[in-house]
Amino acid sequence: MAFPKSIKQLCMPSRVYFIVSILAILFVLFQNLGNTNRYQIGKFSCRVTNTTLLFIVKIIYVLFWTYVLNLICKDGYPGLSWALILLPFIVFTSIIILFMLLQL
Repeated sequence: MAFPKSIKQLCMPSRVYFIVSILAILFVLFQNLGNTNRYQIGKFSCRVTNTTLLFIVKIIYVLFWTYVLNLICKDGYPGLSWALILLPFIVFTSIIILFMLLQL
């Protein structure tokens, strides 16, 4: 199965993942304009050898997972695609709530 030529050809879970990921990459890219050896997200930053290479790897990662999610969805498992997208948010939200309840 080839990568879809249009975003509209993606199933909904892979489309949501792709759009949110590209927006996040663009946000971080604008924040890092002019930085070649320092990668910054919000107030946090770290030294890297090359920010351009980092963004290329991020884009390849997003394209790979968009493709995988679309394959899963097209094979008749859209629920699994949604679960793979939402699982990190559910886990992190649960951890934050747990920390708040335990006041750590």
